[in-house]
Amino acid sequence: LEEAETSKLLENLYRSINIGLANEMKLICDKLNIDVHNVIESAATKNFGFQKFTPGPGLGGHCIPIDPYYLSWISKKNGYDPLILKSSAKINKNMPKFITNKILKFFNKRPKILIFGVSYKKNVDDDRESPSFEFMKIFKKKKISFDFIDPFFKEIKLGRQVTFKKKSVKFNKKNMKNYDCALIVTDHDKFNYLSIKKNFKLIFDCRGV
Repeated sequence: LEEAETSKLLENLYRSINIGLANEMKLICDKLNIDVHNVIESAATKNFGFQKFTPGPGLGGHCIPIDPYYLSWISKKNGYDPLILKSSAKINKNMPKFITNKILKFFNKRPKILIFGVSYKKNVDDDRESPSFEFMKIFKKKKISFDFIDPFFKEIKLGRQVTFKKKSVKFNKKNMKNYDCALIVTDHDKFNYLSIKKNFKLIFDCRGV
């Protein structure tokens, strides 16, 4: 039973670390003014030994954001303080802060932001540990005005992840004029990306969609 449970942790941590690597490449490429998505696509042409992971706004779900901390804790308790697990977890957790700082560089005032997506991954109605909530917490702290739109969530409710209620706005031309920029956190297939491109002067795309 212990081996079976640990095998699940290993599989989750494999993804956490590789997502952390992709996110760190994003941070490096940002400094070098290189398109990280082009770099990843080129690397993915290798016909063996490379599995494609892409950078994003952070991690969500019940497993991957939590497992590195759990396994690090139990390991340290038994005499070994892991390095790679904690590093990847820290990189992934800090992505919303990095992206927020990047957004603010484009404005002389506090922008009004429309967040696209509350689900932690595309095409599901699951918001557990969603990075969208991390953005919302940062925006609240920095007094940045924001709303969200998600076809899978009519509203977000009070709970452990958020301390406020908010309803999803409708996607139409009239509403879009109320925002300074779009922030794509979840790349749902139901979003009309051509319309988003048409109605926003600035789009911060966390998913490379």
